[in-house]
Amino acid sequence: MYKTLEIHQFGRFYIGIMPNLNLRDPVIIKQILLKDFVHFFDRNPSFIEKITPLARNLASLTSSLWRKLRGKLTPSLTSGKMRMILLTILGCSQDLVSFLGESADDNHILDK
Repeated sequence: MYKTLEIHQFGRFYIGIMPNLNLRDPVIIKQILLKDFVHFFDRNPSFIEKITPLARNLASLTSSLWRKLRGKLTPSLTSGKMRMILLTILGCSQDLVSFLGESADDNHILDK
């Protein structure tokens, strides 16, 4: 779907009878995320949530739950705190790369 829209800024598609929007233009994406998000935040509830609780996240919540969770998360997402989080993520990812490299060098099979 994404590749077929290469020459377009956006496209629409349907999942069943529900219309969906696929954005490709970074300018439009930024506009929606920063200024027009109030019109786009209400996601359709998904049957996947019943299969896996991990699917129940900020990106898939509906209006009232989204507002409640966003209010709790917003204080945690300041630029300073995001920098600290990034450093933690970078450290963990470097540890993971080292571990996987050593395991590959030793021909170890990783358990699930």
